[in-house]
Amino acid sequence: MRAVLILAKVNLVKKKASTVLIFLIILLSALILSTAMGMLQMMSKPFENMFERQNASHVIMYFDQTLNKGRDIAGFWQAQQDIESVNVLNAYVMPGNPYFKGQKLDSQFILTELPDSGLTQDKIVTVEGSTE
Repeated sequence: MRAVLILAKVNLVKKKASTVLIFLIILLSALILSTAMGMLQMMSKPFENMFERQNASHVIMYFDQTLNKGRDIAGFWQAQQDIESVNVLNAYVMPGNPYFKGQKLDSQFILTELPDSGLTQDKIVTVEGSTE
């Protein structure tokens, strides 16, 4: 074991340039990794803050009323222990893809009418600003 340490020490002294370069590469890699981790952590903060402000739902389920006539789906979910609240809202799924400024969008829209009061979850928050 001692022979390996002596050999490593001799190689470090003989090859100073490569040793310094390897040390700098490792140091730079650690710096870039810590910077990237900090940036990734800060990028999720705006989403988390808005999610908390809206008291947003973790799961939103849509049921077709014509297929589920006579079933008390909301009552079933409200009776579950881990469910905080259940809101029954009327929703309309737009057929096809919508257009915006003449370009077809790749997503579908679900239009939901929200009551003015009484909702403890999924509060509407107006966000101001520009995308430009």
